[in-house]
Amino acid sequence: MKSWLAALAVGVGLLAAASATAQSYPAKPVRVVNPYQAGGGLDMMCRTISDRLGEYLKQPFIVDNKVGGGGTIGAAIVAQSPPDGYTVLCGNNSEMTLAQFVIANLPYDPERDFVPIMMAVKQTVVLAAHPSLPAADMKQVLEMTRKQPIAYATSGIGTNLHLAMEMLSAETRAPFSHVPYKGAASLVTDNVAGHIPLAVINLAPLAQHIRDKKLRPLLVFQSERNPAIPDVPTAKEATGVDVAAASWFGFQAPAKTPPAIVATLEREIRRALADPGVKVKLNAVNMEIAAMPSAEFAEVIRKERALNATLVKRFNMKPE
Repeated sequence: MKSWLAALAVGVGLLAAASATAQSYPAKPVRVVNPYQAGGGLDMMCRTISDRLGEYLKQPFIVDNKVGGGGTIGAAIVAQSPPDGYTVLCGNNSEMTLAQFVIANLPYDPERDFVPIMMAVKQTVVLAAHPSLPAADMKQVLEMTRKQPIAYATSGIGTNLHLAMEMLSAETRAPFSHVPYKGAASLVTDNVAGHIPLAVINLAPLAQHIRDKKLRPLLVFQSERNPAIPDVPTAKEATGVDVAAASWFGFQAPAKTPPAIVATLEREIRRALADPGVKVKLNAVNMEIAAMPSAEFAEVIRKERALNATLVKRFNMKPE
């Protein structure tokens, strides 16, 4: 009986300590790791949300860009951080649902090392061409590749963008040459300058360049057209093969972060996404606000991870 009472007392003490920690959180600045370059769509979203979190929770939420490895370097930093709510990941689905199948010696376990906080936004993946590319549409691009492979850029090996183009290449039997970048900012800069003819990237950093006719969207990797660019065909419409690519931005915490802290972050991120100023800013670059709660987000990740495992095997993508 004494042993049982002692164990109960310890359990109550731990619960009380966790509750006190959650009530005082955050008591110092929070590091928000973005695993891609500054200046891209993800970076804009991370900074916009982090600014609001700082206002709401009265502590700075500082975005820290840790670039490389298709997002996996930054993700590994978060995975190895103390689970106390003071280091969180602001990333995309590549690090959570794809990297483990296509990157050799991944320095973290995406299934065990993270707890989802919230999916913030969804994105449309676009294949864009520099206007100097002598092809009026995707069918002409495919014809050109059969004479000589055309180079395309993504934000890294093993990203969802890379997988989308590998699937398109396999399904159309058209050879392309992959050029990985460290993020959207430098990729878009080179695409706009004509240094690389094709880019596979989320719509957000392309939106203004498309409006200014500095880039020409060839297709979207989804089953339906995007209302923001209604004249751009889907992959199936443009090529005859149905190739879709999920793309979302969201927040993750290290595994074993106290549930009360995860709940606090989830609540305040939802509050930020409902802020009129934030909505205007995200809608301006065609980000679709998801505000998906932790439990539902975790299930989406689980299903997407299973799908990616099947796709990687089907299209014979080997770990690099």
